[in-house]
Amino acid sequence: MCIQNTGKQTIKKLKGFTLIELIVTVLIIGITFAVGVPGLQSLLGNVSVSSNADKLTTSLAYARGEAVARVTDVAVEMVGSPATGWNVFLDTNADCAQVAGEEILRVVNITADNVTFTPVTCVRFNELGEADAAANYTFTSDTASATDVIVSVSATGYVRVN
Repeated sequence: MCIQNTGKQTIKKLKGFTLIELIVTVLIIGITFAVGVPGLQSLLGNVSVSSNADKLTTSLAYARGEAVARVTDVAVEMVGSPATGWNVFLDTNADCAQVAGEEILRVVNITADNVTFTPVTCVRFNELGEADAAANYTFTSDTASATDVIVSVSATGYVRVN
């Protein structure tokens, strides 16, 4: 808008933000982020832990189902030290260790999720869907305030998330 003073008209002031108003607005936004970010990090840590626990639960249920369907042993073996994921494979020699010639059914890698877990080295399901032993897996987020999740496998092969 062009302002001209012809003598008869008064000059109108242009409306806008002052520097003080801008600084106050930026301060309010900064305080909001400072308060909200830790809660968001905790939420993301909890989601990551739950997501990976669900991945393991699904893999264990899949292994159990394949053992019953194929009438053979199927194992879930942890990979890496510290554990970075797991493999589901046909355990033809029943040693709970994946060797050459044993078919890998599923590979899961969780290195990008900032989650660590204390694994049982291997769980094997027989043709009846029973596990060779009860096992517990504890998932922990790298975020300090996130809640741990435990995945339990009973000797009968039932998988539960605590």
